[in-house]
Amino acid sequence: MITELIVPENERCTFYPSISPRFIHIEAYCYHLASKYVDGYNGGYWEFVELHKDSSSGVVGRYASLVTNGTVRLVNPMNYSDVTLSSSAAGIALFMMLYSDYANILHKSKPDECEYFSKLYFQLKDYACEHHESDKIFAFLD
Repeated sequence: MITELIVPENERCTFYPSISPRFIHIEAYCYHLASKYVDGYNGGYWEFVELHKDSSSGVVGRYASLVTNGTVRLVNPMNYSDVTLSSSAAGIALFMMLYSDYANILHKSKPDECEYFSKLYFQLKDYACEHHESDKIFAFLD
């Protein structure tokens, strides 16, 4: 079973660098995806989440989710999806898209980084498959 752990306040500055040396671009792209797909997004506070298989294992996935008082509406005009889901599920969907996009961008120029981002994508996909909102996550992505 995979559990979510919110990154503590005093460790937030290490979240994006723990994903990639391209952390400045990764963070900016996260906000870009939110502005593109989250209905009514105008900035906000994001929680950083690490996924663990058990208390003794290392991190098996990472994503960020927008802190909201309710649900998040994701609209993807590329596949005509319009889903309303929890901020956690929306964050998973956006980070799966982020990891996939980076893998595709780096495919020819940086094959090792492409493989790394593909690994991050599949780690998060494994978790998304177990998530109770998996149908909405994959409707947004597919």
